[in-house]
Amino acid sequence: MSARKGRGGGAGGHYHVLLCAALLCTVVVVATLWVITGGATSGRAAGYVTKPRPFSRHDSFDCRCPGIPPFDRSRWGVYGTTFPDPAPLPPPDGAEFLVPNLIHYVWLSGGGAPAAEIELPHLLGPLSALAVLRPRRIMLHCDRKPTGTWWDAMFRAVPVVVRVIRAHAAAASPEHAADIARLDALIEYGGVYLDFDVVALRSLDAWRRRPCTLAREGATLVNSGVIVAERNSSFLRRWRASYDADYRPESWNYNSGAVPMRMAERDPEQCHLVDTVWQRYDPAIFRGHVDLSEFYACHLFLWTWFPTRRPKLRVCDHALYNSTFGDLMRRFYVESVCREA
Repeated sequence: MSARKGRGGGAGGHYHVLLCAALLCTVVVVATLWVITGGATSGRAAGYVTKPRPFSRHDSFDCRCPGIPPFDRSRWGVYGTTFPDPAPLPPPDGAEFLVPNLIHYVWLSGGGAPAAEIELPHLLGPLSALAVLRPRRIMLHCDRKPTGTWWDAMFRAVPVVVRVIRAHAAAASPEHAADIARLDALIEYGGVYLDFDVVALRSLDAWRRRPCTLAREGATLVNSGVIVAERNSSFLRRWRASYDADYRPESWNYNSGAVPMRMAERDPEQCHLVDTVWQRYDPAIFRGHVDLSEFYACHLFLWTWFPTRRPKLRVCDHALYNSTFGDLMRRFYVESVCREA
């Protein structure tokens, strides 16, 4: 009888071990799911990045930008901005593409400075280019890879080919070096150059049928944040030569804006000037709604409206703005990346 009791006690002990193991596994699984779905308060912001997910109306929206009206949650998915039809316009009779469907970005940190950090608003440009322009390839020309959580998010959402380059030694600033680098990239490969804060709104196929297309910025400048050009463009080679023959380091946009404007006005066959890139140095796009229905792209000028020191806002903070900027964030991030995760 004692032996039977011993065997029964052993079986009971074995049963308790299995029960404890099962409970432990359950706890581990629940804890893992809690962290992945953003349950941990300290990891909530990172949760949107490492594994984007649809936003819940119960999420915490803490917008810390005074003067920007909050978004009415009852209007979730409704845009106050009028967007253009993203479909390409009918091509002219017999027109062939001169410009390859390549997208180029440039990111230079400058000298011995640490690699700059990609921030949340910079995602809008590449995400919109991928969705609207449907490029064959997106190339990032940089002296070193960008850093930060949002760079990791963009690299997963947008298939980018990274090309490490050396900044032009004679350039007076990283910005001027980037101006030169974008011309070098387009001369070598051809395609579409976009600043990170340029949001694509409509197909650029009509522009890709011309040797070069630039957008006016006022009466005397072009906006070099959008350049569409064929490979080895003669216009771009002459523009690039101005940095060697007539470089003015003290001027922010002489070589990048004034020189190509004069060249394009003298040679309209080699460079087509357009007025269909939205670009204004006022905060209207962040504080209200603007009509974008006639524009091919929108230049946000983020460096003007987002100071160097700004709160680390999450996607949901930006997406709740009752403004065109909020509409852009919802359209190209929330409704594309997050809802597909």
